[in-house]
Amino acid sequence: MFALISGGLGVAFLTVGVVAGLEAKSKRDESRAHCTGTVCRDKEGLDLTTEAMNDGNLATAGFIAGAAGVLGGFTLWFTAPSASATPARVGVGANRVVLSGTF
Repeated sequence: MFALISGGLGVAFLTVGVVAGLEAKSKRDESRAHCTGTVCRDKEGLDLTTEAMNDGNLATAGFIAGAAGVLGGFTLWFTAPSASATPARVGVGANRVVLSGTF
């Protein structure tokens, strides 16, 4: 269950990263009409550049969180014990030691 939750959150964060990345590119392209290199001729160009950078940072955070969630989900899914696995048992008797379970 935790694997599915982690994977689902990872996919959600990856989606946020993609949407924010597309917004960042759109605003960056729009700012080029107002800016030459790193110099902007008006406030609109500066605002668009700032918004593009903020959206780019959000995209980066979304991709990192998404990758962590998806990888965590895969790790939990593939390392979880199977439902049919018997629990480990340890026993000590007068002349024996018992260790059983699925490993």
